[in-house]
Amino acid sequence: MTLSTLFTALAFAGLSLGAAMSASAAPGPDLPILGSPNTITAGVFLPSSGAAKSAGGSTQLDVEFHYGLPIPNPTPLKAVFSVGVETGSKSGGHSTIIPVTAGAQVGLGGGIYAGAGVGYYFLNQHRNSSFTDQLSTSTRVGGYAELGYSLPTGLLTVSAKYQAVQRGDGVVVALGLHF
Repeated sequence: MTLSTLFTALAFAGLSLGAAMSASAAPGPDLPILGSPNTITAGVFLPSSGAAKSAGGSTQLDVEFHYGLPIPNPTPLKAVFSVGVETGSKSGGHSTIIPVTAGAQVGLGGGIYAGAGVGYYFLNQHRNSSFTDQLSTSTRVGGYAELGYSLPTGLLTVSAKYQAVQRGDGVVVALGLHF
């Protein structure tokens, strides 16, 4: 997969997200324990994958947009569509991972929530080494599990997520803003 294919896929995901957002006139109601349906998060990606760590470093930037789907739901579940980017560089190399996922969150009480999901992970990793210059782009199917806490104000969240994807697994720790 080429870099242009990767950016095309990201653009398509963004357009799909925009279409889904405009289809709903209002963002949807707050859910008990879970807060507003949409969140922007920023934090750090701590890769456990050797490929992501050697190309992008042991601490990388993570930014994600989570859209709570406006689906009538009588259960305490919230369906979530997410798109983000995890990126870092190290010694002339870089690692960029673009997760496009669908999942669900459920409130556990006391502001604590849990979630899980699956999706596509678009990877672009380049590593300089003394023997060879390695470039790898690929699309992988993966999944994640998360645990978070919504602060009492209802506007901020703190979350930890583990993503399991070949060449891009690791922990994401982030602070989020509901809107």
